[in-house]
Amino acid sequence: MEKRILTGFLLSVLFVGIADAQQRRKQEEITIMWPSEYNWKVVQRTKTSEKGEVIIIPGNEKPQTASIIGTIRGYFNVYPGSLDSIIAMYRSQIDSGTVLTVLERGDSVEWNGGPEQGDSTERRWVIFKTETPVTNKYPIAESDLYYVQQGEYALYENYVAIKKPLLDPEFTERWVKVFKTAKIMIH
Repeated sequence: MEKRILTGFLLSVLFVGIADAQQRRKQEEITIMWPSEYNWKVVQRTKTSEKGEVIIIPGNEKPQTASIIGTIRGYFNVYPGSLDSIIAMYRSQIDSGTVLTVLERGDSVEWNGGPEQGDSTERRWVIFKTETPVTNKYPIAESDLYYVQQGEYALYENYVAIKKPLLDPEFTERWVKVFKTAKIMIH
């Protein structure tokens, strides 16, 4: 399975932090190796001064009935601070009945420009799931697995959504591995 992920569909989305990037003339992007067996297609691409977003689905499916939906989103110039602040921000946005469970979290250090320049950046990231059963408000159950990472110019949100009330362990394990292929690069 690991080999399939590494040879998968590379989706690179350019997100430019408008104010910071113009001052520094730098661009930031996040890339993820999406599993190729879905033959992904882009169904929506939007960019405003506040966010950029790409939505993908399996190539042989329609947006209204897709078995899985992938979303790559960047919120420009959003800096919630600590991982606890990032998690709290998402918890505050969920409806009653939805359960948010943190699966993994951490800080990693990435080099910008190489060791000769000595410029390193801590990248905060968290992986969590939200599970929503059928309710009066939601006639169709939905569960999402999120990977959220703080970049230099944006907060990146990547997730997959399926129409089930719970995420099974195999699905979760597989998509955690996929999301851990994410890399933020600054040019």
